[in-house]
Amino acid sequence: MIKIIISESSSLDRVRYTLEGETYEIDCVDIKGELDNFFPYDTLNPLQTVFYKYYKSEFKNVIISTPTSSGKSGVIYLALEKHFNNQFNNQFKGFIYTSPTKALIEEKFREFKSFYSTKNLSVDIKTGDYISKRINPLTNIICTTYDSLAIAMRNQNEWIDKNFIVIDEVHSLVSNLGKFLIEILALSKNYGIPLILLSATLPILDDLQKYLDPDLVIISNYRPVKINRFSVFLDSRYLRDFNFEIKTNKTNERAILYVLNCALQRAQNGEKVIIFVWSKSLGWSFLKFASMIGLKIKNQTINFEINREIKYTIGIAFHNADIPFDERQKIEQEFRDESSDLRILVATQTLALGVNLPADTAFINIKSYYENDGFQILPSVLDILQEEGRVGRFGLRTEGNSFRIFWSVPYNLKNYLINIENANHRYDKHFSNSSFYNILSVLILSSLNLFNDERLVFNSIITNYIDKENLKKIVSNYLKVLEKWGFIQQNKLTYKSFVSIQSNIPPHFLQGFFELKKFQNLIRFHYFDFAYMLSMRCLLYTKSFLSYSDTFGFSNWQEIIKSYFRLANKDLITISNLIEILSSDYLGLFVFDKNSVMKLYNSFWEYLAWCSGIIVQLFDKPIGEYSSIKNDINHMVWTLYRVIPKEEIEMEKELIKRFELSLIYGSNPNYSILGKIKDIGHKRISI
Repeated sequence: MIKIIISESSSLDRVRYTLEGETYEIDCVDIKGELDNFFPYDTLNPLQTVFYKYYKSEFKNVIISTPTSSGKSGVIYLALEKHFNNQFNNQFKGFIYTSPTKALIEEKFREFKSFYSTKNLSVDIKTGDYISKRINPLTNIICTTYDSLAIAMRNQNEWIDKNFIVIDEVHSLVSNLGKFLIEILALSKNYGIPLILLSATLPILDDLQKYLDPDLVIISNYRPVKINRFSVFLDSRYLRDFNFEIKTNKTNERAILYVLNCALQRAQNGEKVIIFVWSKSLGWSFLKFASMIGLKIKNQTINFEINREIKYTIGIAFHNADIPFDERQKIEQEFRDESSDLRILVATQTLALGVNLPADTAFINIKSYYENDGFQILPSVLDILQEEGRVGRFGLRTEGNSFRIFWSVPYNLKNYLINIENANHRYDKHFSNSSFYNILSVLILSSLNLFNDERLVFNSIITNYIDKENLKKIVSNYLKVLEKWGFIQQNKLTYKSFVSIQSNIPPHFLQGFFELKKFQNLIRFHYFDFAYMLSMRCLLYTKSFLSYSDTFGFSNWQEIIKSYFRLANKDLITISNLIEILSSDYLGLFVFDKNSVMKLYNSFWEYLAWCSGIIVQLFDKPIGEYSSIKNDINHMVWTLYRVIPKEEIEMEKELIKRFELSLIYGSNPNYSILGKIKDIGHKRISI
């Protein structure tokens, strides 16, 4: 293994690095010859220079850990050039680029297509938005999300046969965003598929090295723009001396006003500012207070009345993965535009994952709290480091600023939090939550399908974090459950298993659909069938259905629904029992702590409030996951047509169409067919 560490004292002209204890210093490479056809810049920076010097197309695995904006994307172009021009390479096939978010995949697809189409290389995209899309196996470059790549690999689709796979943001392995990486890494290792792993923050470097035995590891400390880091601790005592335009005694609201005022001052001095928040509800609160103090709100999809009195020429927007795609794209374009008045961007941590939206200053809001096993922070240390990666506009500024804003931290923990990135962190905790068990259940089926045993589980990186004997017990127990449900018969996978494998729907979610559908017609108000609606909830496994609770706090949807439908007490009890079945036996099978179980239970009621039309009647506009749910509904319908017998489908076509439109528009299915009218919108259907 070649292991290289690039010094932070490197520059755009010279790179300093150590290899096997020796220090070297060389000039950065100028672009010329064949390289000119494959690289979109004039020179290679320090990271790219070292990669180009040492990378060979015959390498199996490469791991690169480098700060954001230090040239990760250039590494991909260089790797392709090496494979394309290797005279010993009998067949050039291209590569697959994968990352956790659709936003990053869309961005990379546009970037690669713009560059490589002039080189007569084909580029295509595959995400959950393109469910039935066929990829030509001869396509040279394919951009795809982790989940879509996992499906393709476990189903041995032809288009995965490429020279190498680039896995960006690989640190996501120890977060819910990277759950499918477990399978991708295991299958790549099993089949000997070359990997290039990229990450701006890689605290799991040792684990990956041990697991993949890479030929080349590059750790770069070079960053073209210096970051100044500050820690600010907000509590009632600190905030009491500040006078804000809006009078409030609530510490949380005063904290929001403090951060907004700091951001506004910097924006007025010409800076681009990002305010990172740990939750969507906090993001909406920032936007609401920004409107109240007179900032110009750039969002179209919002959940409050905008203050029409604009006092400042500064624009602000809230960027998160759930706002409509076109709106999100417009916000991104405006924030990149130096002449735009959009100077402040509120964002969740999904923005930190590679989307090219650099800023001069970031305010990173951090929540700290105690759990049973100790002190926790939100966002995670990994997310904080990623968010800081957005700071620094190369070519416009020589340095950037990161303010870590800690909310209400116990005094004795301040020193610990100031140096949080240097603390020891237990990433094995990630492998004990419900999200992990959801992917483990599909991983078991994938392994049985490909190898007729569970080797994919036991040859995966999971064994770095879970004791093998304990893992055997988990797998053994789940296999018994799968047999009981009919996913396995006589040691062979059944049709239900293949639906899970092809759709990523965990078996316990799919079984929940079948069980709830048995109660169809039990409680029905014309087209609104409670059991059928709840069964469909099981197929929307990626959605939490807690957007309104997250934003506005707890709502007693149970009582609201009872009143809306004029339910008898016995009917309400029956519906509650159906929800209890899902919470305990199926969707909640791997939800262990009481708080998570309660959130799951409440999410079913909010889901019913959405698809009955109640939420749209109570609030002006859909927010969060509900404003971008259409693609998930398309996936749900695609699955429905594979799990319901043909004769039933013919009988239920109208019902399914009404339910589909009901979920898209948040409308009662008795009226949702109006959604076929072009541009009718959520509110008009509700009226």
